[in-house]
Amino acid sequence: MDADFGRTFALLRSLPCDIFLAEHGKAFSLLEKLAQKKKNSPMNPFVDPAGCARYAEEAEREFRQHMASKES
Repeated sequence: MDADFGRTFALLRSLPCDIFLAEHGKAFSLLEKLAQKKKNSPMNPFVDPAGCARYAEEAEREFRQHMASKES
């Protein structure tokens, strides 16, 4: 099962992602991005290609920590 999750995390990091949304606004800094958008920034704060990869990396780290705690 661990190998399946590893492949899933690798796949998530490799997928193209321009606009990252998640199950909760906090996961993708919704409030901060809305504040930037209101400032009429020339860059759209919702275009965040690194956001998906960052989210996948954090999820994998949490998964690995959880699995390691179960082995102890």
